[in-house]
Amino acid sequence: MILLILLLVIVLVAGGAFGVSYFLTGNKASSPISVTMIKGEPIGISDGTIALDTTLEDGSLKTQAAQQLKQNPNNINAAISLLNEATNKNSNDAEALIYKEDIHVIQSGSPYVTLVVATMISGDQVRVGRDDLQGAYVAQKEFNDGAKLRNGTLVRLLIANTGSQTDTVPTVAHQIVQLQQSDPTFAGVMGWPYSGRTQAAIQILSQNHIPILSQTASSDDLTNASPYFFRVAPPNKQQGIQGAKYAEQTLHAKTIGLFYDPQDSYSQSLAQDFRQQYEGVDKNKVYTEQYTIGKAGTIASAVHDVLNKNIDLIYFSGYATDVSTVLSNLPPGNLPVMGGDALYELGGYQSSALGNFSRLRFTSFSYPDEWDVLKYSAQKPAFFNEYSAAFNPDEQHPGGSYGFTRADNDVILSYDATVTLLTAYDIALNTGKQNPTPEEVRQALLKINGDNTIQGVSGQISIGANGDPINKAILILYVDQMGRIHMEPTYLGRFLK
Repeated sequence: MILLILLLVIVLVAGGAFGVSYFLTGNKASSPISVTMIKGEPIGISDGTIALDTTLEDGSLKTQAAQQLKQNPNNINAAISLLNEATNKNSNDAEALIYKEDIHVIQSGSPYVTLVVATMISGDQVRVGRDDLQGAYVAQKEFNDGAKLRNGTLVRLLIANTGSQTDTVPTVAHQIVQLQQSDPTFAGVMGWPYSGRTQAAIQILSQNHIPILSQTASSDDLTNASPYFFRVAPPNKQQGIQGAKYAEQTLHAKTIGLFYDPQDSYSQSLAQDFRQQYEGVDKNKVYTEQYTIGKAGTIASAVHDVLNKNIDLIYFSGYATDVSTVLSNLPPGNLPVMGGDALYELGGYQSSALGNFSRLRFTSFSYPDEWDVLKYSAQKPAFFNEYSAAFNPDEQHPGGSYGFTRADNDVILSYDATVTLLTAYDIALNTGKQNPTPEEVRQALLKINGDNTIQGVSGQISIGANGDPINKAILILYVDQMGRIHMEPTYLGRFLK
């Protein structure tokens, strides 16, 4: 009897240590928490044992911290010290902050839920990934500090990086499936921000009953794509309609040049939605120009061609890095350029494009001054103060500094998406489950409507039966002559729940 008790004690001690061991052994090849270098980029899932975004000034410190986590699993103080040094050097590095918070979660001994944040934290879209991590971190910290989940449950975030190439997504998606099979705390995925990458992951994750909630993927093709897919941003059809109305009624454009990449789901569907609405109004004229994402020559050629057609507006269905080529090749004058939410990526603009930055207008799903413009200042959520506290703790950066005191579109929507996923997890916890499964979280996501509607920073979040948000707010933003972004005072959809 005594021997049996001793054996049980040993098993329980080993089980209690499992969380720490699991966190600190992500470097093992057999673990789903692992990273492989592909074309010079770290592709895979990290829990802090691999530093993903090493191009920032604190990159070497994060790398050293990761090495300490691997080499000294029984003494994490050195890793914490290095991560503290990293965030002191670069206060808005959400990757380092997430790793620190995860260590706290594991060391606390409290129950926790694991979410995977799937994004691009290397390569040419790294700025989007940094924004995504900022939004996710603010939500993680808010839920942990405020004990917002039942039963004292804390939030642990793992970071999944697919880098600059969409073809790495299936590899990482399979790692997430392995994580689900080995970690009972895993509940779902927040990401990917781009439609094409989301589409590349949906089938793999859906077949394994894993919910995926995207912050900004807006292609129409994603509507009803899977019962496991959800999003907090509305489909392109809604912003295409809003953009077309603005072009015709506010900019008074009668003839436009419509740029799109037929091979990109986001670009193709947004262009189609815009065109259907625009051509249906007073028989407006549309000249289409095809280009290839990432190929500046195809964009410059399209600009040269369309300028010979006496257009009133260029509608660019694509991303900030590519519309920069349009802006750089415009002749003197005032020809406006308009596009969708993907143009609200401030770090994506080339310096050569900034001279014509004031010609831009674009639809967006959020804006940091939205609550003030709509005269809801007294009802602003805690997010805004939490954001500054997280990334500008010593107040070294002035107010209005994006990335430190001011959150952009991607940050806000990533926060809202993470909060939505965690709210669903809490609904599942309320049924008496100790570790709700991803399937149970999916079922809970379908209950986020009616009385369970969330007041997001970007507007109300009410999930429909097809996974799309119901009547989500859409804004129009424009750039002034000083290069500052402003919001038109009207919007489409419902903002307050």
